[in-house]
Amino acid sequence: NYALKILKKSVIFKNDELESLAAEREVFLMIKQQPCPFLVECHGIFQTDSRIIFVMEFVGGGDLMFHIQRTRFTEEQARFFAAEVFIALEYL
Repeated sequence: NYALKILKKSVIFKNDELESLAAEREVFLMIKQQPCPFLVECHGIFQTDSRIIFVMEFVGGGDLMFHIQRTRFTEEQARFFAAEVFIALEYL
């Protein structure tokens, strides 16, 4: 299964996010060479006239931001997610 992340080029240019987009691409290329269990893998990137599309590994359940906005974590859950984020950042 795959997930698509679709970005509008007009929004990227309007918000001056070219540098962020390039950094995200570099991170995905790094992960492809040496996978990290706490970061999703990108299987491909392509573009149309108006959009940039990332074809990514599908992970059910939503991303961390989705859960942060939906519920208050217990201390145990917060420790667990903090450890995952720490390992991912250490990898990067």
